[in-house]
Amino acid sequence: MAVSMETENCINTDTRDVKLKPHFMHCGLDHFTHIFARLFIKDIQNLDEFDPSESNSNSNSRSNGEWQSDSFLCYYKDHLVTKVDLIGLVVMVDDRRTKLWSCIIDDGTGTIVCNKWKIVKSNSNTLKPVENYTYLPSKLPQSLLLKQKKITVMETSACDGNPYSDIVVGDTVRIRGRLVLHGGHKEIDILNLRSLESPSHEIDRILDLPKLYSIFYDEPFELPTRLKQNGLSENSIEDRLTNIIQFHLKNQHTKTTNIFTGSDVLTWPSVVDFINSVSRSRNATFNQIQTIQNILNHMSKTTELICQLKGNEKKYEIIQPGSPLCSVVFGIIQKACQRDKNMELGCHSFHIKDQLHRSSNYVVVQDCVLQKVLTHLECDSKIVCFGQNRYLSVD
Repeated sequence: MAVSMETENCINTDTRDVKLKPHFMHCGLDHFTHIFARLFIKDIQNLDEFDPSESNSNSNSRSNGEWQSDSFLCYYKDHLVTKVDLIGLVVMVDDRRTKLWSCIIDDGTGTIVCNKWKIVKSNSNTLKPVENYTYLPSKLPQSLLLKQKKITVMETSACDGNPYSDIVVGDTVRIRGRLVLHGGHKEIDILNLRSLESPSHEIDRILDLPKLYSIFYDEPFELPTRLKQNGLSENSIEDRLTNIIQFHLKNQHTKTTNIFTGSDVLTWPSVVDFINSVSRSRNATFNQIQTIQNILNHMSKTTELICQLKGNEKKYEIIQPGSPLCSVVFGIIQKACQRDKNMELGCHSFHIKDQLHRSSNYVVVQDCVLQKVLTHLECDSKIVCFGQNRYLSVD
């Protein structure tokens, strides 16, 4: 659909091709978290689930329980989405169950199941208090928590009442509700539903939403100036710098140099521009080399882009076709396949990893990195996979 193409083109050029994700420190600060996001059903179904514990690399913050979640959180770009507002056509109604009224809504881009509990369960996960899933830092004013509690009371009371027995197939309805996960599929717990008499509401929405996407939803989240001054932007700087480094490694780094250090990163034009912009907007400077070193260490353990080399000076190798690691792995496979037991079935990946650990250049090679290297070798027609993680040299 044209809307999806527009939203893809609205990503900031500095983070293009790098998947945006909310940072745990910003959960609850973005106003999109607490509004009913007006999204197409297709985009609602494609929302990724957000796990704050994965985004939080600081184990101390995780251990104190401040960032724990009992609710189903999703995100669009780097905006958290917990509630949605949609308009569509009712294509199915199910009123047979004693405790649940259900319908399926179609807005032209997709369908989604919407449920209304006839009897509200007090222990339902969908009715958890807001403070259990908003992750507001403790240093923020208590007035924000009080406002959220008032919103929760209003929404919880809206869940009570009779099912919508007058809604039939073919009606155009507007639904506001909370996203939930049921049987591995996204559904909506209805908080408010009303029938629309005029079909023009659906047409107006289809025409208005692309503009709403470009103005609001596709714009990256930025901390308010007051919060930046309170020192809440350090994690944002590290996240944005991570995206810039990843984008450089994927798209801008020359293939003639595979080895680099943290000091080399400070000379990359995109990194220099970002650091200069941060220095102009902040009175205090951050530890540039230490921040970059932390980012590279984390990337070498969690991504397939780089791996760390042995030695006192921390050096990193970019994983790409023709890199030194590709040559080392290919040599290991070639040598192993010369043995009788490997000539027909090929060399097992366990043997490759064991030989890499004994090599003089690599501290540890992550499974995702090794798999990326093997994929590059297969694409270059140097090896063939025979299944069961066995690889045979072609040359």
